[in-house]
Amino acid sequence: MTDDSGMSRVVTDDLAAWVDDMGTEITGTETRTNLRTELQGQPKIAGYLGPFWGGLSQTGDAIIRYEDEGTYSALSQMIREGTDAEAIEVCSPAGRAFWSIYGDTGAGWRLVHDAEADDAGFALAALSRNAAARFAYADLETVTVAGTLADLADRLAERIHDEIPGYDNPEDFRCDDFDAHPLSELREQILEAIESEAAA
Repeated sequence: MTDDSGMSRVVTDDLAAWVDDMGTEITGTETRTNLRTELQGQPKIAGYLGPFWGGLSQTGDAIIRYEDEGTYSALSQMIREGTDAEAIEVCSPAGRAFWSIYGDTGAGWRLVHDAEADDAGFALAALSRNAAARFAYADLETVTVAGTLADLADRLAERIHDEIPGYDNPEDFRCDDFDAHPLSELREQILEAIESEAAA
């Protein structure tokens, strides 16, 4: 959420208690059936956008996110920082023209690098030389949990598996579906860069 001090993140296992502490209320549940199953039936909170998919925790539990209007606007502005807002927008991975990499420069989140088709992995690997660096992926549908660069590759693999038609049904599964997914190329670049860094 966002206040005069900027954006902050609150993690809770007791949503009802947090809603009460914030002086708001649960107004219903998510009823759209075209969303991920983890989001269907989740609470909707007055004054907050969501539920949004936040990936999986280290223990494999689903992370459900909510954003207030200030945070939503701030994150949208981060995407457009230093760019032509009419020309650059967040999209699905299949619709992207390039990968935008953001980092906390100490003066807030800023655009670090616009990666062309084949250099996203090595750009991320260069940032990973900072031992404190944490990586997450975000698009219109998903924000993953931040972790190491290797964790990011795992999170992308999970997303790809979730979206492959018939993945859980061997009769419908095609082995080339994974490679054809729009996030597969980014994942491969990350793995290649990690291997190159380890060999250097």
